[in-house]
Amino acid sequence: MDIPRFWAQARSAARTRAGGSFPLLVWGWSSKSADDARDSAQSRLRRVEARLEAGETPESYPYGVRPIREEVTQDLESTDSRAVITRNTYGALILNSAQTMFIDVDMPEKRGIARLGAIFGRRSREDEVLNHIRAGLGAAPARKFRIYRTAGGFRVLALDREFDPTASDTEALMKAVGGDPQYIQLCKVQKSFRARLTPKPWRCGCSTPPSAFPREDTEALSTFAAWLQGYEAACAGKATCRFIEEIGTGEVVSAVRSILECHDRLTRALEPLPLA
Repeated sequence: MDIPRFWAQARSAARTRAGGSFPLLVWGWSSKSADDARDSAQSRLRRVEARLEAGETPESYPYGVRPIREEVTQDLESTDSRAVITRNTYGALILNSAQTMFIDVDMPEKRGIARLGAIFGRRSREDEVLNHIRAGLGAAPARKFRIYRTAGGFRVLALDREFDPTASDTEALMKAVGGDPQYIQLCKVQKSFRARLTPKPWRCGCSTPPSAFPREDTEALSTFAAWLQGYEAACAGKATCRFIEEIGTGEVVSAVRSILECHDRLTRALEPLPLA
């Protein structure tokens, strides 16, 4: 699971082949130490500077191409599996698991004639997506799954076996149920599966965090602490997903059980609450 715990910045006034100059900021990361992260940042900075001087463009890392810069807030250890909880860029807690598979399935809105069809008694878009998920899971190598409703679609959790997030059969199953393509790519890059545990702040009438991780100065730490208190208060009375059904006849493997319990408790999936 590629979730670096240490991050550092390196800065310089970069020069281009044409003689121009502009401020350059590069991130480095490490799972070993802060010093190693600083070394990584300096090394990457030198590589970027060399590329600029050679006439190339700066490195860029869109979603799903480099490790995600998130604060690790908690380790979850089980007998055969490893998982951590992180806080993402907009402040929500995320469960990251090396082998317990979660799949996010978005539910796009219908428009025009298709929407009118749903209004006049035809199968709703929600039913269509849910039935597509069930069909995809029916041909899966695992035999027992949980399906949850989220504010924007569905979530699937595999219960009776573990998966390699980089394997081709994992990708095939995720695509078969309609998994979000960006999510699938991110799982491969990060070598883990992800599930949001707490609401998106804007769905609770809350702003996003006032600063980004890592927060190193006193002011950033103080303003974030105040934001976090408000966010947690705004999340009260909201659930992140709602349990719909469990399908299949397999047994829940021990390595998954603790992750399942943590997920359902922190998402409040078994409580009759509005989704956010």
